[in-house]
Amino acid sequence: MNRRIIFIIGLIFSFLLLLTSCKENLTSVIDNWHEDGSPQKILYYKIQKNGDSILVKSVEYHPNHSIFIEGGYKNGKREGEWKSWYDNGNLWSVGTFKQGVQVGTTMTYYENGNLRYSGTYDKEGKRIGKWKFFDENNNPLEPIEYKTNEIKIEQPE
Repeated sequence: MNRRIIFIIGLIFSFLLLLTSCKENLTSVIDNWHEDGSPQKILYYKIQKNGDSILVKSVEYHPNHSIFIEGGYKNGKREGEWKSWYDNGNLWSVGTFKQGVQVGTTMTYYENGNLRYSGTYDKEGKRIGKWKFFDENNNPLEPIEYKTNEIKIEQPE
């Protein structure tokens, strides 16, 4: 029994040590407030050794306190995955940014959770390839094929 307690305490201590050693030194700043006094937008800054602060993340909230949009920053520009949600908590959209430009696959959903559309952005933020669209009941609509300076509309499959 004593060995088990010592093992559990050691495990908890190791976990806490791992958590604190991996934690970034972030400071949060409430940028906007809702009328009820709750945060509307919180910005997260990483504090450098020289005291400078670098914006690394932004989280915005609906008036009901659920998350509206969340994503990271690098060098003052959107970077990495950004997500947004409806006020009921369902996913609204997800996309990726690189140096402030939307790149890669993006997906947008209806409030009921069904996919509204999906498509791809190139490294310059231009739509490329086949973008698929759906109605609110998940029935396919006309896809659009994006090529360099050319749009081709196809009938649903």
